[in-house]
Amino acid sequence: MFQPKDGTGADVLGAHVADAAAAAAEATTAAAGRYEIEVASTRVDRELLLKLRTLLEQHRGAVPVCLVVEVPAVARVIIDISRRFSVQPDPELRRQVQMLFT
Repeated sequence: MFQPKDGTGADVLGAHVADAAAAAAEATTAAAGRYEIEVASTRVDRELLLKLRTLLEQHRGAVPVCLVVEVPAVARVIIDISRRFSVQPDPELRRQVQMLFT
């Protein structure tokens, strides 16, 4: 099967599919009326929340944000974050959030 590659040998089709999937996720998030950030309760601490605040401030927009905290085998807690931290969802924000929580 032919798979287009760029000059570096990277899979161009795979990159386009990944970009399209990210764009669809962002569109779904915006259509749902909020941007959800999921995190395990074991990862939440003051330092992480401060970094998240800075990140959200860098992507200001009109979509409200909620933090979905997973407590393993117990609960899923949804916390609506202040409207002043509303964002403009885009693939770069999603990438930065993923980096923050990995």
